Amino acid sequence: VRFRVLATRSAADARVLLGAAARDGPRIVVCDRWGAYKALAKACGGLLKLAFCWAHQRRDFRRVGTGFAGLREWSEGWLDAIGELFWLAAQRSAAWDPQRARERQSAEFRTLHGALERVVQGLFDRARKELQALATQLDGARGHAWAELEAQGKALRSLLKHEDGLRVFVEHPDVPPDNNAAERALRGPVICRYTSFGSGSAAGARLAEQMYSIYATLHAWGLNPYRWTHDYLAACARNGRQAPADLGPWLPWRMDAARRAELSQPLPGPGAAGTAHEEPPEPLAALAA
Repeated sequence: VRFRVLATRSAADARVLLGAAARDGPRIVVCDRWGAYKALAKACGGLLKLAFCWAHQRRDFRRVGTGFAGLREWSEGWLDAIGELFWLAAQRSAAWDPQRARERQSAEFRTLHGALERVVQGLFDRARKELQALATQLDGARGHAWAELEAQGKALRSLLKHEDGLRVFVEHPDVPPDNNAAERALRGPVICRYTSFGSGSAAGARLAEQMYSIYATLHAWGLNPYRWTHDYLAACARNGRQAPADLGPWLPWRMDAARRAELSQPLPGPGAAGTAHEEPPEPLAALAA
């Protein structure tokens, strides 16, 4: 997991974040509908393909139902239909074997893939039909009735506007239908930014992004961050208060299963039996000496 703390939300900063990936070859970016992503994808000449998030698209329809009581049933109908999409995507993902080519996938996968294609196509066909009907109703509508129709139209137009990006996950079973993993990873740092008023310097921002990257990666691998940090700082203390030359023992993807299991457990307390670790105060005190 890699975090970057950038000064703005511009397309130029989006290029800083993702431009290098595009230079390495075609990439799929699972994202929300932020305009900077669209500008960057256009500037990269097709090397970045945007897979738009269905959770964000679903939110458009939910807002219509919460904003207009008369449209609650219409909204819930769309939420149910999009819910079926998510259910089929999850089932298909469980049946997907990344070691096999598409044509060699199981019969279960092929059945689920076909069902998902039909559901997604049905959503866009439904949106076009409903939007066409709304166009005739809007002409004579006034006041609250017009506001309801316009709210429906806005959600439907957004769905159709982002159709290409919303279809990407269908043809790429290894791509999720939403960017929820990134949104969840961002939540902690965003809350921290608000409560601490952000970084006071560029150097502070660089340190913050490094620490966020380390601990989000540990979380993704299921490691205990306190146990991992204690283990690493203890090694620094033993190495004369210097970082070990070989960082491999602390990189999750280079650990064997036994070490990952060890570092996923809580840190034993002082005096705990059967542990090869020093009691917590000792290595940390050595570092501070």
